[in-house]
Amino acid sequence: ADGIHGSTAEFVTATATCPVIVLGPRCDEDPPVDRVVVAIDPTHDQHGLTTWAMRLGYHLDVPADFVHVDVGDDPTLGPRVRRVPLAAGETVAQRLVAEAEGAILALGSHGRTGFARLLEGSVGAAVLTTATQPVMILGPEATI
Repeated sequence: ADGIHGSTAEFVTATATCPVIVLGPRCDEDPPVDRVVVAIDPTHDQHGLTTWAMRLGYHLDVPADFVHVDVGDDPTLGPRVRRVPLAAGETVAQRLVAEAEGAILALGSHGRTGFARLLEGSVGAAVLTTATQPVMILGPEATI
């Protein structure tokens, strides 16, 4: 299967004006949640994602943990963002799922479709195929 490509979940996350929490096919029935892991991607605006993730953490009474998977891009990141290395042969999605064990993983979606998605892929779709925890996705139409 191609993650959430062509699915109702993909349509909802692409068009929703608020974050969507998705439980992938491998998500535990009653997963433990000790924090919200926020995947920081400096290639697009993160203000909405960080705001919604902080709200979720507040309501669940858990801290937010901001992470950036370091793929050698060396972006300027804030002081609260923790860089995590990408091991040889590991994908960004695999590293994010591993970092978010016991947490809700929050990530933004570029909303790529069609040919752009085929060329560049989707970290969100790849995360959902392997995540055993809930995933909060903030699509491109979401607002604060």
